[in-house]
Amino acid sequence: MVLRKRVLSLLGGATETVCRLGCADLLIGRSHECDWPPSVLSLPAMSASRIDTTGSSLSIDLEVRSFADRKEPVYELLVADVRLLDPDLVIVQDHCRVCAVTPQELEGCGNLNQLVLKPCTLDETMGDVLRIADALGVPERGRELHSLLSAQLAAVRAAVGTVDPAARPRVAVLEWCAPLMGCGYWIPELIELAGGEPVLAGPPGGKTPTFLSV
Repeated sequence: MVLRKRVLSLLGGATETVCRLGCADLLIGRSHECDWPPSVLSLPAMSASRIDTTGSSLSIDLEVRSFADRKEPVYELLVADVRLLDPDLVIVQDHCRVCAVTPQELEGCGNLNQLVLKPCTLDETMGDVLRIADALGVPERGRELHSLLSAQLAAVRAAVGTVDPAARPRVAVLEWCAPLMGCGYWIPELIELAGGEPVLAGPPGGKTPTFLSV
């Protein structure tokens, strides 16, 4: 039985997972970055960017670094609105202050029940499906979704398993253009799983590398 929790998700991937678990009706709010599935756009956004996102890649990076130097958050959390929502559960990340709202921004919202996600590897990302399901009170749905996703990954792995290693394409996934940032955490694992050879990438589970020259 689904517990009728009032859930505020401040992380795009978590919002998608809540919906994949069949619990979209539990969501009462989202972050400004949560835009999938489209149905969540009708939910009130509880955050906003403090950066001019219409600028160039370099200008945005400089502005982010300026906020970091001042130890100020990149995102504005609508604290008064969060208090009015009064969620039973807030899902948030704690990887970095640039990626999305962090628990630090929630400190002014009172004593909120938080599920803090910080996956580094693909296995940890998959494990968060189970954690979210448990927090929502639907552990059996979490196990079903975890099994489905695991089977899909296994099918991809099997499909490319016979490819000659010499024929594997070299794949660069860029997280930013100026300065040039490759990919980290679980993205190199996904490239390898799909039959590619990651370049401009950190080690699996490692941070995103920045390159001043290539």
